[in-house]
Amino acid sequence: LLAGARPAVGGDRDDQKITGADLIVFMHEMKDYRAAAQAIQIAFETPGVYSHQTAAQILNTLIDMEPLPILLMRTLLQCMSQFPRLLDLVSRYLSHLIQKNIWENTILWKGFRKCVVDYRPRTFPAVLLLPQKHQIA
Repeated sequence: LLAGARPAVGGDRDDQKITGADLIVFMHEMKDYRAAAQAIQIAFETPGVYSHQTAAQILNTLIDMEPLPILLMRTLLQCMSQFPRLLDLVSRYLSHLIQKNIWENTILWKGFRKCVVDYRPRTFPAVLLLPQKHQIA
């Protein structure tokens, strides 16, 4: 998985070590989604390894990826649950995903909708940006 891979989050210098954030991003590129989801969950649940700042860095990288990773919303929901300090950023993340027409991917759209409902009222600013036909009640 990591052979020949360049750090996605920490930079692109050849002598740079792969960080924990890079590892999480690489896991989102795995073809076995079930194994990737389990690995990501275990990694985030390991005490003292990931902070809310690292989680924010990971999410910023993931939401800028093309195409968006299938496990993105699962990871976003996990981060919001595990790192409550990130809740202030949830609307910004969702707004960015709206600009990327997240509703075009049913799996991601389902996670987006769950996030909107689970984190009301913080998600209201993002919901207001949704096109009329994609409004969430």
